[in-house]
Amino acid sequence: MAEIRVLAVATIFSAGLIVSGSQAPWAQEDPNLKGCGAAVGTFLTKSFKAGASGDDYIARSLFSLTNGGHAFFTDSGQRGEAGYRPFSDGRGAWRCVSGADGKSRFQAVILDFVFKTEDDQSEEIGRLDFDAVVDDKTGKLESRATLYFVPLGANPMHASTLGEGQKFELVGEKIAAP
Repeated sequence: MAEIRVLAVATIFSAGLIVSGSQAPWAQEDPNLKGCGAAVGTFLTKSFKAGASGDDYIARSLFSLTNGGHAFFTDSGQRGEAGYRPFSDGRGAWRCVSGADGKSRFQAVILDFVFKTEDDQSEEIGRLDFDAVVDDKTGKLESRATLYFVPLGANPMHASTLGEGQKFELVGEKIAAP
């Protein structure tokens, strides 16, 4: 009889976790994300070359950050544009730098693959470094980004392989459900 009660309590507890969306006790919040809850979500952004603004944007993108520290980036220019070859969606990681003064400041690194074309047979890895701020109340995002390219066989996480990067700025707003 005691075994049945223990099993019933365990079943109810497990069902409660599933229904309430609570995490298991061992799934603690990542300390690298603490204080930047407003940054979690998906943002619709405009990308500008450094110093440009207004309607002079070069691409639109979806920039997503998860509460597990994952970052995702999809860009409207992925098909390739003047001076750029086609590239894949980007994936990476992010961390909270500061969550003070109503602003969530974070850094993210996104990697993608640059595909060869008829004119350029080399393949590369693209790396985007973001230094960003989200206004906790408005959901507005502002970011400086640097784009690097490294050969496919290189390690894009080693600073010595990066060389000179191209500077960009992003602005956007968090997508909210209706």
